[in-house]
Amino acid sequence: MNQSPSAELPTSSPDQPETPPQRRPLLKRLVPSILNGDIDARQTQPQFGGCVTVHVYGGPEHPKDPKTVWLPAAAWEGVATLIRQTPNHCRASVALFLTILHMDLAGDDPLYGLLGELIAEIQNDPYGESPAEGHTAFDFHWS
Repeated sequence: MNQSPSAELPTSSPDQPETPPQRRPLLKRLVPSILNGDIDARQTQPQFGGCVTVHVYGGPEHPKDPKTVWLPAAAWEGVATLIRQTPNHCRASVALFLTILHMDLAGDDPLYGLLGELIAEIQNDPYGESPAEGHTAFDFHWS
């Protein structure tokens, strides 16, 4: 596919700064990874999951420090389920419950940043218009 350079690179002007990548939805920023961990104290085993960078309050010198959060794949699937499968009429209630938990975390905790973004995505699902994709990219696909 032939694209012009302007289509590939975001442009910005002094009046309108470019949108940082942290503004993209959580699951679109997720970096899948496999960590080898000593789960049972006998041998290392692969742990499937992924990480995302979030911003947290790091004090007056570092008002918004970037931090990384790695979660196992099952936890990310739970995040996706909360965002996509919460019925619209329940979104405010689920977001309120998570906001109460969010208030109990320290502002410099990476989970504070993750939970804050999760609450915003539950309130306003940014994936609603996402088309189905990927199934035809493989010779075999199990779902």
